[in-house]
Amino acid sequence: MNRRLNMNQCALLVSMLLVLCGAAFAQTGVSVDTLSPSSVAGLNFSPTSSGRYGDTITVSPSGLMTPNSSVTMRWFSGDPTGIAVPFIVPCSTDSQGFFNCSFKVPALFFGSHNVTVTDSNNEQGSAAF
Repeated sequence: MNRRLNMNQCALLVSMLLVLCGAAFAQTGVSVDTLSPSSVAGLNFSPTSSGRYGDTITVSPSGLMTPNSSVTMRWFSGDPTGIAVPFIVPCSTDSQGFFNCSFKVPALFFGSHNVTVTDSNNEQGSAAF
């Protein structure tokens, strides 16, 4: 017997699985919220939140991220995966969760881009550049 599910049936099935997974995690004491990225901060850019290709810009979080954690950065220009942009030197947060790292503006098309930094605990901060 060949049986296909329609979109409503698939949505119901996925919802039921999420509820069951949430209940299973609750029994183990693990929060489902810890499994998805959390946005903990905006970003501050210095000297400005705009620049030309090759300009050196410093970025820092407007709040605190995970202490003693490595930090990566991605630029999004309307695409879901973004472009990894390296820092001039490897970036990590201090014992309080703050960082102050520099990068060179990448060669992307003109306009505003969403910049997201992510620490090793998957906490994120983002802002437009």
